[in-house]
Amino acid sequence: MKFIGVSQTSNNNMAEYSFYHIVDSALVNNGKPFFIPNFAEQFEGRLCLTVRLSRLGRSISERFAHRYFDAIGMACRFVATDLHDLLIGQHTSYDMATSFDGAVNISDCILLNDIDISLLSASLCINGESVQQIKETDFIAKASKIIAAYSKYSTVRQGDYILIDTDDMPFIATENCHIDGYINDRHILSFNIK
Repeated sequence: MKFIGVSQTSNNNMAEYSFYHIVDSALVNNGKPFFIPNFAEQFEGRLCLTVRLSRLGRSISERFAHRYFDAIGMACRFVATDLHDLLIGQHTSYDMATSFDGAVNISDCILLNDIDISLLSASLCINGESVQQIKETDFIAKASKIIAAYSKYSTVRQGDYILIDTDDMPFIATENCHIDGYINDRHILSFNIK
């Protein structure tokens, strides 16, 4: 099983998406707290949508990529922003800032058959107040495009997860906050920041 992060690139000379791998120790299951580490000064959280892959494939056509995932969910991904900026400035890998232990809190999955994703809405709340909210009108097509793009370079396997960054502004992680996440008003993510 592997965890694949996806960011949209703004550089017209590059591919539309960039991919990075997340170590399995970075992921914590729904309900477990995010403990703010002491190796950086500031951490930001960002809403991600997730898809769970259900088949083995490589060089998958975008037309058939929707057959390769069976469930969706969400995650809150944390980044050590000051360390990230320092590593970027040094032109080195920024994995230490994005893939540290406990960096991603991931929800349980919802089977595609159990949810209407013709208009997918997701929101992240801190202490009951919405801080990030997105709407996707054709999430199947977006996820299919991402799977097709990634599978050009690497094989996808049953049980792999893809975490898709959203465009919403991140929030600063603060101690003693409670995070809730919703997809189509279904409460699927809940944890504390400590």
